[in-house]
Amino acid sequence: MKKLATTWMLLLVAALTIQTTQAQTVTTIAEINAIPQAGIDAANALGSDITFDDIVANIRSPFEGESVQFTAVVLSDPRNSGLANLNTADDVGRIHIFVRDVAAATDGPDGQVIQVVDGNFRTTGSLNLFVGDVVRFTGDISYFDLIIQFSPSNVEFLGTYQDLGLPASILEPIPVQLSDINEVTGENKGRANWNNFSALNQQFVRIEGVQVFQSPNRDDGRPNWALRDLSSGAVIANDDMSLQFRNNRTDYPSDFNATNDFIAPPVGATVNVQGFALLRSDFDTFEIGDPAVALMKIVPWEDSDLVVTQSPPNISDITLPSGIIGNNPVTVTANIVPDQTRTLTSASLDFTTTTGAFGTVTGTDAGNDSWSFQIPAQDDRAFVVFTINATDNEGAVSTTVENSYRVLFDGIAGVRDIQEPAPGQSTSPFEGFEGEMDLQVTVMTDPATGVIGAQDGTSPWSGVILSSFNNPLTAAGVNRGDVIRITKALIFEREFSSSRLTELRNYEFDVVSTGGATFDPIVVPTDALQDTGIAESFEGMVLRFENAVITAANADAPRTFGEFAISSSDADNAVRVDDQSSDVSYENNDPTTVFATGERLAFVQGVWWEAFGNYKLEPGSFDDIGEVTNVASEDDVLPRITALQQNFPNPFTGETEIRYEVATTGPVTLDVYDVLGRKVMTLISEDQTAGEHSARFQAQGLAGGLYLYRLQTGEKSLTRTMMLVK
Repeated sequence: MKKLATTWMLLLVAALTIQTTQAQTVTTIAEINAIPQAGIDAANALGSDITFDDIVANIRSPFEGESVQFTAVVLSDPRNSGLANLNTADDVGRIHIFVRDVAAATDGPDGQVIQVVDGNFRTTGSLNLFVGDVVRFTGDISYFDLIIQFSPSNVEFLGTYQDLGLPASILEPIPVQLSDINEVTGENKGRANWNNFSALNQQFVRIEGVQVFQSPNRDDGRPNWALRDLSSGAVIANDDMSLQFRNNRTDYPSDFNATNDFIAPPVGATVNVQGFALLRSDFDTFEIGDPAVALMKIVPWEDSDLVVTQSPPNISDITLPSGIIGNNPVTVTANIVPDQTRTLTSASLDFTTTTGAFGTVTGTDAGNDSWSFQIPAQDDRAFVVFTINATDNEGAVSTTVENSYRVLFDGIAGVRDIQEPAPGQSTSPFEGFEGEMDLQVTVMTDPATGVIGAQDGTSPWSGVILSSFNNPLTAAGVNRGDVIRITKALIFEREFSSSRLTELRNYEFDVVSTGGATFDPIVVPTDALQDTGIAESFEGMVLRFENAVITAANADAPRTFGEFAISSSDADNAVRVDDQSSDVSYENNDPTTVFATGERLAFVQGVWWEAFGNYKLEPGSFDDIGEVTNVASEDDVLPRITALQQNFPNPFTGETEIRYEVATTGPVTLDVYDVLGRKVMTLISEDQTAGEHSARFQAQGLAGGLYLYRLQTGEKSLTRTMMLVK
């Protein structure tokens, strides 16, 4: 029920008699948001080379760190705030509210919106605010990563916007084009339009007539979707700060508006959307940022902020047979619903396989909007990748994102069966499967101390993480080096922010042998792991980096999460070393208490995994971190090594270029392999001088799909992946 303004004001003012002693700067939100022109110029000059550190150095409010006071009208319902997890008191740790300075009524709306982040909302009473309330805020300006925020120490309710004679327009969004927010830098690529940043960062905006072009997980816990303007090519992705646009907040307190029933709009739909435009993080599911860290997002807040104005056929609930698919045809089902003003005219399924098969299957109408498609039986171990297409009587066509499955005649019999993803994917093809398997693996790490890695070999895709929940290995007396046979498990994709980690849970096992040796660590340079395909292939395996320089003794400075960064070549190719093991810890969680930037370590080894947006190494103890072999100085030079670059273009249709560098003169071989490990072409096989080189790969006559290319010199073997599109 809407509060009685006078009573609420008296109670709140009485409760907020404690004022901060620090002097306050009375200002407007527009002044707080005004980025110095020199910073804007620097960001524009950097272009796609801009980094997180560059943005921190240049796109910063002159009021950062100051205590300020301003008067603003509330634009977003605090009870929709859904970004925070529950804290130890079973309450939300903080709420997020967007407010607009009352000066917008006279000075215009540019730059007049800011995010209020209140960790004391039960005390300040900010959870009880409503859209249209006018408040005098006192507090501090700070940043969390890239996003500016205001933390209130005092919240003084002054009345509603009507009480203060403000126009209703002060609550309205600003009409903009997508290109006003993100400039176009390529096909489905964009970067913050820095020239408009001061005016539009966190601004309440409205965008009309844009198309949904990505929407793969429409009813998941956190649906991701992206929009593009067909006329300009500008793009933007969603950010789910509001409870109305996420479904993973079933544990929120009852005084929040957690509905958990959002379904993202389908690909191809035309929508109108309004919400808050902001720069917050480098989370970029669809890789549309140029770079990811510089992509602005859109934060709709109310259900009514996202309206589908026209929709092609809506394809949903795609279902495959349960269990492992063997030597049988496969029936795929889906619900296909046309726009209510149209009728469906056709439905089909296109498929390709990694063994070269392809085809189109006509759908069968099973009634009640349900359709089925039968894919013929395919070769053992093949990946089958398919899309479903639907056309209506107006000629509008919907095509789903790629779905896939793997054929295994004999079931899951090796770690590679679990870990190797379908082309273009990064998760297990058997995500969510729980059932029988036959995996004989060596336990590579101490089960009692941290991340548990297990391997059945030393080739890529041979490692997997075993869940330590209730630690069944320790309970059974299993130690590092023991061999176990896993007979049943749940294949689970564990989410850490923007990362997905394949993990076996609820596993049942027998002990095969005890007291044996582990596989030797895989020695790799850090630059090889900048290729996400290669990094993913080593997940769960024990890796070793030799002669590595510490490029950042605290990788998250000024915050401390127990991680430092190392590199075999240069800072751009660094990887993180984490402290998940109970035998690796630092005072105040700060690695600088042990290490210094510039120090060179004889080696660092541990299990390789992914969490919170980064692949990283997890040493089991300090014995897995070699001695410092130098004295750190500003003049340390990282060792020069052989390097293999990502091919360009990638994906490619007929021809692509591969660049590489060799550290010393000698024999060089550059070969191309298919996903089954068969050599399809040798591009280079000769002696070459030290330095930069390149080769052209012409793929005429080859089937589309994933290929690997491997550079072999006298000192190293490096591998990357590339995608041929036909």
